[in-house]
Amino acid sequence: MDSLDDLTAKRLQRNAVLSCVSQAVYMALFPIATLSLFLTHDLGLTLADVFVLQATFGLVIALLEVPSGYLADRIGYRITMVIGTVLGAIGWCAYVVTESFATAMIAEMTLAVGVSLVSGTDSAMLYESLRGLGREREFATWFSRMRASASAAEGSAALVGAWLYTQGARLPFVAQALIWLFNVVVVLAFVEPPRERGPQLKPLERCTMILRFAVRGAPRLRKLFALFLALSLPTYVMVWVLPVYLEQAGIAETLIGVIWAATSYATAFSAWLSPKLERRFGAMPVLAACVVALAVGYGGMAAFTYAAWGWVFFFALCFTRGAQNPILHHEEQELIPSSDRAALLSIKSLLFRGGFVIVGPVVGHAIDAHGIRIVMAVAGGLFVICAALAWSAFGAAPRSAAAPNIVTP
Repeated sequence: MDSLDDLTAKRLQRNAVLSCVSQAVYMALFPIATLSLFLTHDLGLTLADVFVLQATFGLVIALLEVPSGYLADRIGYRITMVIGTVLGAIGWCAYVVTESFATAMIAEMTLAVGVSLVSGTDSAMLYESLRGLGREREFATWFSRMRASASAAEGSAALVGAWLYTQGARLPFVAQALIWLFNVVVVLAFVEPPRERGPQLKPLERCTMILRFAVRGAPRLRKLFALFLALSLPTYVMVWVLPVYLEQAGIAETLIGVIWAATSYATAFSAWLSPKLERRFGAMPVLAACVVALAVGYGGMAAFTYAAWGWVFFFALCFTRGAQNPILHHEEQELIPSSDRAALLSIKSLLFRGGFVIVGPVVGHAIDAHGIRIVMAVAGGLFVICAALAWSAFGAAPRSAAAPNIVTP
């Protein structure tokens, strides 16, 4: 390679490292462990209100997922991530001064727009950077590092954020706004990777082709999306239930951050371990273990709801959160054409967010009406059945030799 090629290769390699740094900063969520408590105790909202806020957050993301992914594929990954990170910082600044359900809703909607621009674009950036180096086979390893870094940062930030909450209810949001402003600087350091742009099409025509490909043109990819949804949605629901679960079990507020940090570190370890487990046992057995872990997590937490140690079963859900992502993300990247990578990844996120829009408020209202124990038992049983069916369907889906083209030039 000449000097320009050497420089390009170094910048693309730097993108992989920056992906881990940016994802860690992105997921260093200081308010996350106490957000439900802030909304219910300090703003006077109900748990149902909390789920409505999060469902609205998910709905906005769902509505913008495909347009934002399309935008990233057309104008570039780097500029899209910069815009999204700036909007995220504005959203957290809005939370610093929120006083009501309405202002919290404005903050959540601003955050949602920012997250929709980053979602899918960040992993597309990582894959295309490695692809530009001819090292796309390393994606699972780098993605597991990215997820492990994110979960470790989430745990550490939750630990600090819980302590900040005891000093002042809004201090975690101040820290969050500042760290997202720092992430703007990190994202600016990325370089746009070389990639295929595909044939020139009118926007409506290309969006139609993308949706047609997702619905009819990639059977295994659809099964993969279904399995991702079936494994991810149950663990995400519990993220918002856990603080209330701990409070009802008599856990002191000062320990909630410690517990949250421990579960985040467990998720980080599972993400780091995932590629190694896949090489040792194969993808399907590891994914089957994720389904079993869902059953153990929900079953144990439902059975020992009011025990001070019942929350330890959440570690089973941490395994599912961490282990399934590197495996499924690597294969989906191989099944998706380069020209519309961010848009198709956004469709998967749309399904996830849309699923939470439906399930989240139902779970919140059910817990308010019937208590955590019975809702977790019923919801957990349904989640496990859906996950087992999705796992079976994914295992039966035929593999293709290469990612098909979305359109024929």
